[in-house]
Amino acid sequence: MYTKINAENSKIIEEMYCTKMYSAKRIGFELNLNEKTVLRYLKNKGLTRPVGKNYKYMCNEHFFSNIDSEEKAY
Repeated sequence: MYTKINAENSKIIEEMYCTKMYSAKRIGFELNLNEKTVLRYLKNKGLTRPVGKNYKYMCNEHFFSNIDSEEKAY
């Protein structure tokens, strides 16, 4: 038997996954849901992320495009 995700949790899951870039495992932990339940919900909604991207650390990829400070020079 599958766990039903209510409307309140569905909005929270979508925000955590798409905006905050949380993993399904972390979302499940935060909402007391099984990771597979979260993954199934995301798959059914068609919510995916680009393959090959690592979202563990957020960074500014253009930080060194313009080296205009001593901090960037080192």
